[in-house]
This record gives sequence, C-alpha cells and structure tokens, in this order.
Amino acid sequence: MKSNKRKIIWSGILLLLIILTIRNCTYTENTKRKFIRDKEGRALILHGVNVNADAKSDSLRVGWPEKQDYADLTEKWGFNMVRYLVLWDGIEPQQGQYDTAYFARIKERLDWCQELGLNVVLDMHQDLYALRYGGDGAPDWAIIDDGEAFEMQTPWELNYRQPAVIASINNFWDKSRGHAYLQEHYIKAVVELVKQFKDHPAVIGYDLYNEPTMATKEAFAFEKRYLQPFYEELIPAIRKVDSENWIFYEPTALGANQGLKSRLRVLKDSRPGEPRLAYFPHIYTLDLDVNGKYIGFPIFISSWAASRNREVKRQDAPMLVGEFGLNVKEPGANDYLRGIMKMLDKTSSGWAYWAYMKNDKWSPFDE
Repeated sequence: MKSNKRKIIWSGILLLLIILTIRNCTYTENTKRKFIRDKEGRALILHGVNVNADAKSDSLRVGWPEKQDYADLTEKWGFNMVRYLVLWDGIEPQQGQYDTAYFARIKERLDWCQELGLNVVLDMHQDLYALRYGGDGAPDWAIIDDGEAFEMQTPWELNYRQPAVIASINNFWDKSRGHAYLQEHYIKAVVELVKQFKDHPAVIGYDLYNEPTMATKEAFAFEKRYLQPFYEELIPAIRKVDSENWIFYEPTALGANQGLKSRLRVLKDSRPGEPRLAYFPHIYTLDLDVNGKYIGFPIFISSWAASRNREVKRQDAPMLVGEFGLNVKEPGANDYLRGIMKMLDKTSSGWAYWAYMKNDKWSPFDE
C-alpha cells in the first residue's frame, strides 16, 4: 500500500513538473501594482507574520503571544502587520450562540496591536475543516461526516484524503447534499466577527476563508462551482455592516499554492466608491510540499509568480501573500526565502510569514 501511494505521489509530481517546464514560467515586475490603503488613504506596504498558529489547540483559542511578544514584532523586526487567526469554533461553539468571552480576548490583543502600530487582518482560519481531524476551524456541531472513517495520518496533509474529512468538507461546500445551513451559519459568524471589530483602529480587513479546497474529483471545478458563489454571497453580507475595511480573498489552495493557475472570476465589491478587495494567495511550492525543504529549483517560485501576475491583472486588485514559510532548520532555507523575498518585492504589496511560534522549526525566531 505504501509503495502504491509513493508511486501515485511521484507520478503526480512528475506530471506537474512537466506542466511547469513547458509553460511560460518567467515573470516580470508588476509595475502597475495596486496597494491597499489605510483609513487616511495612505498606500500600505505590509510586512508581518501570522499569529495564533497554536490557538488551534488552545482551549481559549488565543495562543501563546503576550503583549511583549507583539511588541517584539515591531521593536526587533520592524513588522507592521499581523494576520490574526480566528476560529469558527471559537466564535460559535454552540449552534447559533456566539462566545462573547472569545471576542473579549480578541479585543485585548487588537488593543495591543493598536498601541504598537500593527495593522491586523482577521483571518477566518481552518485546516482539515475541524480540530477533530487534527486541524482547526469548524465547531463539532458543524461536522457532518456521513459516518465515514477517520484514521490520523502523518504528515498531517494526508488527512485530507481520509473519508470523514472528505465527507465533512463536501457537506460544507456542496449545498445540494442537504446541509446548506452550514454555510449560512459560517457567513453569520463572519458577519458577527465584523460587527464586533469593524470600528477597531487596528483592523484593516478580513480574510474570508483560509485555504479553501475540496480533496475530491470536484477539486478542479471547485472555484467555479463552489468558491465563487460562496464569495459572492459572503462579500455582500459583510458590506451590509462594514463598507470601509478591506476584504481579503484566497484562491483554492490545491494547485494555486504550488504555482498552478486559479480559475476565480472577477469578484465585485458592493461598497460605494472604489472596491476594497485584496487578492490573498499562499505560497507553498511543490518541492516544500514533497520534501519539506527547498531543493534548489527556482522554477517553482517563478511559476507561482507568473500565475499570480496574470490573475491579479484579471482581478484588478492589490495582491498580498497571506502565508509562506518552511522549516528554517533545513539546508537551503535561506536561499528559498531570499528567492521568495526578491519575487514578492517585484509582484506584491505585502506578505505575512507563517508563523510566529515558539520552539518550532518553521518559526523565523531563535527562541
């Protein structure tokens, strides 16, 4: 069985390598970049980190950083933004009931960010749909797994192929399966988050859904059939209560993270005046996904940039990168990060590294 899995994985890798090699993988500087702007209309170039990565396993859903840890981001590293992970099971642990204590804990950290001059993107985060599957996101009441089996796998990404995870994800995205109320509750939870923090001075916007995807035969039609309609419902719902802050949206994670193209069509912003939508893809190139380290193929970085340049031109929106990173202890890590930084300086208007953590091989800090 393991041998067959390896053959399938490496066959897929070979196919993707061929695709990447024969297509135009060069990119040029985006000289017509758009920028998000603050409440005074000033263009912002945002550099920062993801915070609360460990909130997934924290019962309070806020993670380890205290005020001084946030201060270190500005005082030691010169960062000016954080992508702050927010979890659906923290907002709505019981169906239809919002946790005001969770909102209070978020506000305390937003107050720190305001005092320190950190801009905050509130990120509706999920991995593997829910904590039950070794990830994070949905509360238990929103898990509909059709009685399918689940067996924890390593590395964690393999759990996306577990039957219970597939069923749970499909039941969220595909309304025809009879569980449309799941998206309805999710949208209401996002709107409640917006109501709570739309006027907070530190908040500049909201990331609608972290790494959306379907790990089934529907994956390559996912954006057209499911993600686009979801965004077209969620964005106007937010605009009914907040017409000022920015809305950050991601393409599908499967393929786009690795450098393949997204099929998202242009999204409309229902706010009066200029749109405030920002494209917010992630970068996890194929060599990192397979080997866990950089193997010296800059073609993967170039391919990612070429795809995103075409998409941001079509979307006519600012582009920032919501996540990138790797095991910084592995050989080649510095070369990879230099390549990413060089590319992002030419193509994007900001980024957030994954992630601000203690004693973790992915953390950029030596503590």
